[in-house]
Amino acid sequence: MNREKLLASILEPSREIAPQFTTWVISTTSGKTHTGFILEDNRTGQIKLGTPTGEVIVLDEQDIETREPSKTSVMPEKLHEQMTTQELRDLLAFLETLK
Repeated sequence: MNREKLLASILEPSREIAPQFTTWVISTTSGKTHTGFILEDNRTGQIKLGTPTGEVIVLDEQDIETREPSKTSVMPEKLHEQMTTQELRDLLAFLETLK
């Protein structure tokens, strides 16, 4: 990404979420809701979900009632408000080196 796109992603993290950073909201037939990254979804009939707390949950596909991508990024909103101008510049400079 160029500098402008990186800055836009920091200022509005939920505007555009790259597929590899999509979190999923999964509701089960027992009424529980789980949110996280799908770590594994293969032909075994189970899905492994990594939660924001670092827990890995294994769900049987037959127990899943709904599975929807979240419209909210895992990157915190208003992150830039917690940073000084210099910290934001440093972050952008660092992210540009990852190209």
